[in-house]
Amino acid sequence: MKMVATNDLMPGMIMAKDTYSEAGLLIINAGEPVTEEAVEKLNSHKVDFVYIKDFKEVKEDAPKEPETAVKGEKESYNDKVKKSPAFRAFKEKFKEEAFELRKLYGNLISGTLTESIEESSRRIVNGLSSATGDTPVVDLVNNMRDSDEVTFAHAISASLMACELAKWLKFSKEHVELAGMCGLLYDVGKVTIPSSILNSPHKLTDEQYNIVKTHPQRGYDILSKHTDNVHILNSALQHHEKCDGSGYPKGLKENEIDPYAKLIAIVDTFDAITSQRLYRDNVSPFKVVEIYEYEGIQKYDPGYIMTFLEHITRNYIGNWCELSDGRVGKIIMVNKNALARPVVSVGDEFVDLSKEKDLTVAKLL
Repeated sequence: MKMVATNDLMPGMIMAKDTYSEAGLLIINAGEPVTEEAVEKLNSHKVDFVYIKDFKEVKEDAPKEPETAVKGEKESYNDKVKKSPAFRAFKEKFKEEAFELRKLYGNLISGTLTESIEESSRRIVNGLSSATGDTPVVDLVNNMRDSDEVTFAHAISASLMACELAKWLKFSKEHVELAGMCGLLYDVGKVTIPSSILNSPHKLTDEQYNIVKTHPQRGYDILSKHTDNVHILNSALQHHEKCDGSGYPKGLKENEIDPYAKLIAIVDTFDAITSQRLYRDNVSPFKVVEIYEYEGIQKYDPGYIMTFLEHITRNYIGNWCELSDGRVGKIIMVNKNALARPVVSVGDEFVDLSKEKDLTVAKLL
C-alpha cells in the first residue's frame, strides 16, 4: 500500500482503503479501481491524497481465471456476458421491442400508422433503455448478433448505441431520447431495397451499389410523410455524409451535416464493423478502435468520435486479456493518444502497447 497524490492517480489503480471526505461522506470503496469520475469526485471534495495498492498487492489479489482461460477451461468473456441475469433480461426485452419495431416499420411503409412516429419510436427506445442494467451496452449489442430478429437487430443496436453516445456527450435526457429515436428510424429506407442486393454474398456491381446508395433519400421520403422533426429526417438523409466531404448523397462537410446525423454516422459504422463478427471472443474491442482509426477519424466529428472511442475502451479497464504473443495480463490504463493500445499489467511488468508496436490485445478473458 502506498500514498499517492490525487492528481497523480491513473485509471485502473486499485484503492487500498475506503476514502472519505472531511464531512465523512464515503467517496470510493477499498478494492475499487480508480476512474476519471472518481478522481473528479475526490478533487471536488478536496481530498489531496489517497492510499492505493502497490503492484504486489494487486497481483496477490488477482483471480486465477485468466491462466485457465487461455487453456480453454473457462468461459470466454462473451459467454459470461450471455449467462448474466442482466443479459437474459435484456434479451427478452429485445425480442419484445423487435416485434414492436417490425410493426412500426410495416405501418410506416404502408402509411397505416395510427399514432405519431415520435410516440411509437419513443416507446420502443424507452423500453430498450430500461432493460440495459449495469452491463455495458456495447456488450449487450454485440451478444445479440445471434438473434433471430436479424432484420431489426441493426436498428435496435444503432438506437442503443446512439443513446449511449448521446449520454457520453452529456446530452440532456430529452436529447438522448431523440438520439435513440433517430437510431431506430434512420435506415428505414433499406427496407425498400431488394433483399437480393442487400443480402448478396458477392461484391455488388456498380449498378447495385448505386441502388443501395438511394436508401437515405428513400428513408427521408418515407419519414417525411409522418414527421417534420428535422433531426429525425436529417439522420435518415445524411447518415452516410462524412465531415471530409467524402460521403453521400450530397457530399456535405462538417457543419453542413446535422449533429444527430453525425452521431448516427458513428454508430452506423460501429454496427457495420461488429456485424461482420470482428468484435467477438477471438478479436478484442480494441480492434474496433483500430478499424475506426484506419477508416480515418477525419471522416467523423472529432469531439463525437473521440468521446465514443474513449468510452468504449475505458469500459475494459480492469479486464483480463491475452496479448498477441500469448501472455496474459490486466488492462490498467487507456492511452488517450493511442486508444487501441492500452497499458497492460503482465506479471511484474507494465506493457505499454503504444510503445510495443508489435503487440496488440488479442482478446478479452
